[in-house]
Amino acid sequence: MLDQHFKEYDFGAKRYHATGETLTDADVDALKRHDAILLGAIGDPRITDPRSPYQKVSPSTKANYDSLTKRVMDDRGEAELATLKGSTINEWHDTWAQSGRSMAHALVTMLRMVFGFGATVLEDRECERLSMIMHKMKFEPLPKRTEVLTLQQATDIIAKAYEFDAPSIALAQAFQTDFGLHQKDVIGEWIPIAQPGPDDITDGRDKWVRGLRWDQVDADLVLRHPTEGTMRLKEGALVSAELAKLVKLGALPTSGPIIVHERTKLPYRAASFRRLWRLIADNAGVPKDIRNMDSRREQPADADTQAAGRTLN
Repeated sequence: MLDQHFKEYDFGAKRYHATGETLTDADVDALKRHDAILLGAIGDPRITDPRSPYQKVSPSTKANYDSLTKRVMDDRGEAELATLKGSTINEWHDTWAQSGRSMAHALVTMLRMVFGFGATVLEDRECERLSMIMHKMKFEPLPKRTEVLTLQQATDIIAKAYEFDAPSIALAQAFQTDFGLHQKDVIGEWIPIAQPGPDDITDGRDKWVRGLRWDQVDADLVLRHPTEGTMRLKEGALVSAELAKLVKLGALPTSGPIIVHERTKLPYRAASFRRLWRLIADNAGVPKDIRNMDSRREQPADADTQAAGRTLN
C-alpha cells in the first residue's frame, strides 16, 4: 500500500488579508520538495478582480473592511442568497444593533457594498435582487457627532501624560489640537511591507508610513508635510511648549518619526496609541464619550484651514 503524507499550506485570501503576502520564494521552495500538489478553491474577488474597489483603498481601510466582512461571515456566512429578503436583513440589523448602532450601521453598509459589487461587477442575479432591495431600505441614521475635546481637556491630557512617562502622547495631543490633525496624520500607520511607500522604518512584515517626521521640519521650525500642508510650529502654543521641553534635553532630532513609543522606540500601532491615550484621558478626567478623534480646538467649521499656523497644500 502506498504510504502517503500530506501537508497543508495557507495560501488563501485570509493569509493575504493578514500579511499582504500570497506566495513567497520560501513557499515555492517548500512546494518543490513535494511530489504532487492538490490545489483547493482559491481566489477572493475583492483581491483578484482588477475592478474591485478593495484594491484602491488604503491599508487601514482594507483592515476595516476585512474586520467587517469577517463579522458578517462569522454571523451569517451560512445563509444562502436566494433565501434572503428585506425582513431578513432588518432582523440582522436589529441583532447587530445590540452591539451598538454604529456597528450595525457599518455592517449593513458592508452588505450594501458586497451586494453592489456582486451585482455590478460579478453580474450575479441574486446580488442584483438584494442590491435593489437594500437600495429601497431605510435604516435609522447615526446622529452626527458633536463632541469636541476642549483646549482645557487637551492641556490636562498633556500634563497627565508625563505622569504616565508618555511625553510622546503629550506631543501627539499638542499637534492634533494646535493644527487640527487627525490621529493618523500625526502617528502615521503600519502597512504590509509589500505595499507602495517608503520602507526605511520596518517592524517584522510591516513598514511605517504617512506620519509626521523630523526631517520635514526645517531650521525655522516649519513643518512641510506632503499631504497635510505647512505648519509653522512656533505658532502652535501647545506644540511650542512641548518642543521647548525637548530642546532642554538636547538638540531636536533631524530624522525619523516625531511620535515614537517610549517602550518600543518605534512609531505607535493605532490600537496601542488609542489604549494609552484613553487611559491617560480617563485619569485626566476627560469624559468617556470624548474620543481622540474629537481632538480639535474649538474653531470655526472650516477648522482645517483656520488651525493656528497651518496652510493646506
